[in-house]
Amino acid sequence: MKRERIGPKIKKLRKSRALTQKQLADALGYSDKSMITHIEKGDSDMTYEKILLLLRTYALDANDLFDVNEIDKKIEEHKKEKEKAVVTSISDFYNQYDEDARLTRRNGQVEYLTTNKYIHQYLKKGDKVIEIGAGTGAYSIPLAKEGYDVTSIELVEHNLDILKSKITDDMNIKAHQGNALDLSRFEDESFDITLVLGPMYHLFTKEDKVKCLLEAKRITKKDGYILVAYCMNEGTIISYVFGANGLDDVKSKDLLTEDWHCKSDPKEIFELVRIEDIDEYNKDANLERIKIVATDGASRYIKDWLEKMDDHTFEQWIDYHLHTCERMDLIGATHHSLDILKKR
Repeated sequence: MKRERIGPKIKKLRKSRALTQKQLADALGYSDKSMITHIEKGDSDMTYEKILLLLRTYALDANDLFDVNEIDKKIEEHKKEKEKAVVTSISDFYNQYDEDARLTRRNGQVEYLTTNKYIHQYLKKGDKVIEIGAGTGAYSIPLAKEGYDVTSIELVEHNLDILKSKITDDMNIKAHQGNALDLSRFEDESFDITLVLGPMYHLFTKEDKVKCLLEAKRITKKDGYILVAYCMNEGTIISYVFGANGLDDVKSKDLLTEDWHCKSDPKEIFELVRIEDIDEYNKDANLERIKIVATDGASRYIKDWLEKMDDHTFEQWIDYHLHTCERMDLIGATHHSLDILKKR
């Protein structure tokens, strides 16, 4: 979108509505009128967000400012830049994060043992399994060792390298770098069980989450299962916003809605949801829930206590957790959930 084309049109629009440069600047959220001066002269561009705000504020048709080809090009450029920013943020995070160590701590063990229990509840001998967002292989590698035909997809190259380093010749496992939103390398109905145990943590729009589910659904066989992990809203509100004195931080960054739903974007790394959000994604993807599980339940709230427990007491905690993790009163407040879906 060329500056010399939009500048005169912005100026013409402003004058046709008897607006001063300051009035237009205020309407578009600029700090002073100088930005409008630069735009009208062709010295500065308008961001995609400002263009949309301009169109909405003055009830304009986009064709009043641009031709259709230029609009499509600008949208595509914006989309690519946004996707690149998301991948970069996630990669930077995991390049410095020890995912394997997280699952060896006791509160992480609860999540891992619970997820494994439910994976094996739906696995049958000879099943083909795909894990999308496989991380460093915490689930894929053991499943391959058990003899399952496993395919692992991981976005972050650092994680994928660690996963590949764990593969031995006796394992039937294929590992690829890929994106949960584009599984076009796989044919329809290729897998008996599809594991989506990480991507929903880092998808920030409903559109992308539904797209992820639809791709998982497409590659899953009829009557197959799709297991989807989420990071839950209330766990963070209780443990971080209040428990770790993070209230001022999230308020200053405008990360909370009036009803205490965390607002997320790529720089925050993790997307947090409620059960009613998950219900909407499933409805849009036309997927049937079998059950939803609190994979760590109350464990992260008492993580310091868990580390101090003797082995026998910790075993009893695991037993308690596995007997209660399907209770809806715990699922809403868990840090991680596992949604178990069936493709009809």
